[in-house]
Amino acid sequence: MKRLLLVFVLVVACVATGCAARLTPLQQVQATHDALATAQDLEAQLCWGVATVTAPVPDRSRCTTAIATTVGLTDARHQALNAQLATAFTVHKAVTAQLRAGTAADLTSLRTIIAAILALIGELRPAPLVERLATSVKAGEIRQ
Repeated sequence: MKRLLLVFVLVVACVATGCAARLTPLQQVQATHDALATAQDLEAQLCWGVATVTAPVPDRSRCTTAIATTVGLTDARHQALNAQLATAFTVHKAVTAQLRAGTAADLTSLRTIIAAILALIGELRPAPLVERLATSVKAGEIRQ
């Protein structure tokens, strides 16, 4: 939980100061991964009331918390959000490999996936944890 809070604070500070403009493409993509991993943990808190996505839950396809119901995080939205996050991590892995190999990487698909994730979050009703989730994903937006 402390790690999650620290990452969240650092990501928000980075967004607020515009540090993404000074990052190399590889650093930006790594920051994107960290922001999306934090978002995945925040979504797990909303859906199941656990600290991280790796915590054991009885059924990963269904949300079980009252806050999930309150903000409109339906099972379908949860599944769609997680599918987009999984796709983002797959694309991230490929892009990272290209950048580490010294080749140019097209970041368009990662940008598109992040926009889709933000659109899904936008369907939720406002709440502090939803705002943190949106802020985390926004911190992962590719700016270069």
